[in-house]
Amino acid sequence: MLARIRHLFLSPRGRINRSPFAIGLLVWLLFYGLQAIWFSVSGTSQLNFFLALCLLFLNIHILFCLYGKRLHDFGRTTWPLIGMFALVLITAIFVMLNFGGLEYFETLYENPEIAENAEAMKKVHEDYKAKLAENLPQTRLIMATIPILFTLWVGLKPGHTETNTYGEVPASFKP
Repeated sequence: MLARIRHLFLSPRGRINRSPFAIGLLVWLLFYGLQAIWFSVSGTSQLNFFLALCLLFLNIHILFCLYGKRLHDFGRTTWPLIGMFALVLITAIFVMLNFGGLEYFETLYENPEIAENAEAMKKVHEDYKAKLAENLPQTRLIMATIPILFTLWVGLKPGHTETNTYGEVPASFKP
């Protein structure tokens, strides 16, 4: 049992069908939620900084394993997952620039003396945060769309019913 759990979350090899993918994703979401609760309750510290850094890489690895094995089930490499991560990063940059970032950089570019004045810099930063907060519902919707659509595609697409390059048919497909 422990070996199956370890394989599901920590091994990028092999294939999984839709059910283990959905269960694994729900378990990971619970794990991620617990992380959010932990950091909101425990606050900031040097220990939490390093813990957050470790958990960032662990979360990426778990997602790579879950999605990668699911992609393998229908004969794909993990490149679509890497492309989705890149698209999310590009979208995040676009959102930051579109919802206040351009004004932030434009203000600093046109008035370089602001960077020397702590109070003026704080005002520019607060204005940027306010504009970003004002557009938070739109930002969340935009940022969630790509992973949700990708998850639906990966989760709903049927896998191959025969052995492929990435391994044997997952157990639930076998007669």
